[in-house]
Amino acid sequence: MKTNKFNFLTLLLAVAALLLFSCKKDQPIVIEGPDDPDEPNTEVDVKLSDISGNRLTVLGWYGVPFAKRSVNHFKTMADCGFTHNLPGDFFDQYPGAWPETDATGIDFASVTNLLDMAQAGGIKSFVPFESLHPWHFVYQDTDQDGRVEDHSAEYPVSAAYIEALDNHSALAGYKVMDEPQESTWNSLYNTLYNWLRPRTNKTAYVNLLPSTAIIISGGNYRDDYVKKYADLDILHMTSFDCYPIYREGGVRKVHLRTLYETLEAFSSVSKETGKPFWAFALTLPHTADAGEYPPPTLNDLHLQVYSNLAYGAQGIQYFTYWEVASTPDGDQRVMGIPAIVDKDGNPTTTYNLVKSVNKEIEVLSPVFLNATVEWVRHACTAENLPHTSCTLFDKAILPSIITDINIEGTSDGVVISHLKKGEDRFLVIVNRDINRTEKIRVSGSDKLYRIQKDDVTEAKILSNDNDAVHTLSPGDALIYFWKNE
Repeated sequence: MKTNKFNFLTLLLAVAALLLFSCKKDQPIVIEGPDDPDEPNTEVDVKLSDISGNRLTVLGWYGVPFAKRSVNHFKTMADCGFTHNLPGDFFDQYPGAWPETDATGIDFASVTNLLDMAQAGGIKSFVPFESLHPWHFVYQDTDQDGRVEDHSAEYPVSAAYIEALDNHSALAGYKVMDEPQESTWNSLYNTLYNWLRPRTNKTAYVNLLPSTAIIISGGNYRDDYVKKYADLDILHMTSFDCYPIYREGGVRKVHLRTLYETLEAFSSVSKETGKPFWAFALTLPHTADAGEYPPPTLNDLHLQVYSNLAYGAQGIQYFTYWEVASTPDGDQRVMGIPAIVDKDGNPTTTYNLVKSVNKEIEVLSPVFLNATVEWVRHACTAENLPHTSCTLFDKAILPSIITDINIEGTSDGVVISHLKKGEDRFLVIVNRDINRTEKIRVSGSDKLYRIQKDDVTEAKILSNDNDAVHTLSPGDALIYFWKNE
């Protein structure tokens, strides 16, 4: 009898637990983010205006190589959160590269086949123009006197390449050049406008250098390099690479000037011209002139991605996606080092790390995609201001809905960005230190909300606790939201 009673009570408890679980199962689930693991969150009914489902661009530089192209490799890329591919062979190794007589020697089938497979895998792809059109030889300033000689008669080029590819729905555009120096301008300009522009409406992709990697004679980086390219209508967007995180004596450090001077220039030019810009994050550990680039950590990727987004970047690019098999000059510093995938396309430990960051980018696309930068400021000491083009934060600039920002941490400073998008307004705070956390309290109206990154479904809008101190992890971001009134 005692046993029966015990069994009955056990059954009752089990049924009650099942009913309780069923009730909870249908309620909204809020997943706590890495910045406040112990903080209770209250989800509110306010929604972001952007329900389009459109995503920020995420590009894999040195992506799926021609020799390794397959639908499965592109699906692996898409599963990691990528939207765009830039093929992974160095540009003198493409099929039919640099024909000396006529472009009919180009292996159109290989290029078209790569696009077909990319489309089947859910990816758009750029294709090479740099090697498939010998523009380096067609227009030359041989005497370095600013006068460009036309050598096209010596290298006749067919338009068959463009005609064969231009209407493919997976074609993102034509990759024309990486990291042009000032001396390249004349020949590149002539190629873009005398040959490419009359034949296509697709974008020409030219990836520019960061501020500290180029010297502009008789001008400045912003106006005489960045804007000079942004003003070219055949470039539908601008792009730059910058790898600011290095390791010295076992300690990770950030070249703050290089990163933020470059971002200031691109953000300013983008706002002036209305032309979006894309920026990079590094996923290939290697040595370079700037020092040792260590394997990426979550902090490293967050710093680069959220700094770029806070300044208005509309695309995040990774160098590299695929392991670099070879380079024209046999550069051992980058060859044979597993990146996001290895030489056979198998995911590495970096793959899941990048996948988690790309999920954040996708979830937060309703915040950053097509948003306009109102201003960006650096909350730090005057001595730690990265560059004269950057501006120190002053609380007087805050929108009226925010009454105070209290920064209590020990990091090297934070970036604070004000964005607008339709009726939505955002304040983004990025910890620009990759080694130390930051304690931040944001006070304001009861109509000021906080956006929580959610790695399952969507961004969650949470009520803002004005008394809460948030621990902002190295490189990570806090995002606040309100409706314009």
